Amino acid sequence: MGKTVQLGVKLSDAASGAPLAGRILNWSVVTGGGTLFVAVSQTGSDGVAHNSFTLSTVAGPQRAAASYSDPETGAPIADTAIVSALPGLAEILWMAPETSGSAWTTLHSGEHQLIVHFGFWDQYTNPTTACANQTVTWVVSDTNGFLGDSTGTGFASDTVQLLPVVAQDSLTWRQEFAITGPGQSWMKFTPGSPCKHNVEYLVVSYLP
Repeated sequence: MGKTVQLGVKLSDAASGAPLAGRILNWSVVTGGGTLFVAVSQTGSDGVAHNSFTLSTVAGPQRAAASYSDPETGAPIADTAIVSALPGLAEILWMAPETSGSAWTTLHSGEHQLIVHFGFWDQYTNPTTACANQTVTWVVSDTNGFLGDSTGTGFASDTVQLLPVVAQDSLTWRQEFAITGPGQSWMKFTPGSPCKHNVEYLVVSYLP
């Protein structure tokens, strides 16, 4: 993504196969974004017209086309180049509770399981795989960063159990926490990852 690739289109005589020099080709971006260096270029003695195509920051296929109109018949001739922009390295760890997309959630009476989905984005927020040998660690604290409830005296005898992480697909994981205890707690769940640059966390109000 964001890289520049060189494109070349060769124009030849349909009957003899000889290269057609000095012909004008029009270029356009068809899908996926990206930017062409020039909108018009001319074929050289080898019949090839060149252009530069800078990919956009959106991962996926990106298409640029070169077109030429036959001066005798007016019939259009077009060729399309397809370039795939791959997501970059993981730089952002995102997370969201299963029941809501906000940065905080409430567990009501009878609810003792917190389910969080998480994954990674590159610098342009394209979904990407985790960095090599990736492990995500979790720290549970109060909202001030200390272990305890909102009064700072502990989770009121509440306990948090980390269950095995489950892969939803190649880019998304599911983490479940089992919360037990009689007290009312504010809990801050903060994931740790060696390849993330931002700080994500989730604040949970536990109402047993």
